[in-house]
Amino acid sequence: MPPENDLNRLVRQLTRQSADSLAAHNPAGNSKIQEYMLERSENDAIHISYQEEQTLFNQIRSGDLEALQSAYSLGSAGDLERLGKMSDSPLKQLEYACCSFVTLATRAAVEGGLDADTAYSMSDLYLQRLAKCSAGSQILLLLEEAKFGFAKAVHDLRRERARISFLEQAKTYIMAHLNKDFSLDTMAKEIGINASYLSRKFKEYENIGIVEYTRRKRIQAARNMLKYSDLSISAIAQYLCFHSQSYFGSIFKEYTGMSPRQYREQEKVTDFSRGSASET
Repeated sequence: MPPENDLNRLVRQLTRQSADSLAAHNPAGNSKIQEYMLERSENDAIHISYQEEQTLFNQIRSGDLEALQSAYSLGSAGDLERLGKMSDSPLKQLEYACCSFVTLATRAAVEGGLDADTAYSMSDLYLQRLAKCSAGSQILLLLEEAKFGFAKAVHDLRRERARISFLEQAKTYIMAHLNKDFSLDTMAKEIGINASYLSRKFKEYENIGIVEYTRRKRIQAARNMLKYSDLSISAIAQYLCFHSQSYFGSIFKEYTGMSPRQYREQEKVTDFSRGSASET
């Protein structure tokens, strides 16, 4: 990589070439742009690159809080200068930088999956707070808060989607295996997730353990089978993986308040068309 002063000379040279090219194509309309580009070049002012900008907003778009920690800080003097000169007033410079950032961060968050209403509401609230800032330090704090605020909203959304994904897979697996013995390890392996993590998160989000959830679903299936089929109670117990009819009876009574036989006598449907109508 060239030494710093050589790099600056190269940037100034390229800037002059760009400005000359711009002026040649539209000398009247772009004279101000040409002058501004040359002025920044002479003052060794290098604008933040498009790649750096995209890296920052990609981190917000993906909700990558860890990477965002090491991203350039909009609050440093050098980086604020690299945003370009938007005002002679340092306070206005910060205000315009914050407003521009919030606008672009809002779009990045929406592109990352955050619903538009939430993203725009966050944007409105940040800009309302910006309007009340009377010192540069307040704006700098707001900039950092907005940066992490949008990223965290995307991060939390994606985490919730991942949670829903593996929990729904677990529930689907359980429903497909009510008539089969299975272990937590077997189910976790099928889903592709750590067994202890699955067990902990299932209990955390569903407020019930996997064993208890499975038992409830098996009792629900048993109720339907007692109501709509002529299978014997022992056959139903065996089919739903209860190890004995007596154990099945005790668990069934725990959930329904009656024995399987009492439930069948009370709820048995012999006219299925009538039963279906009454269920709707």
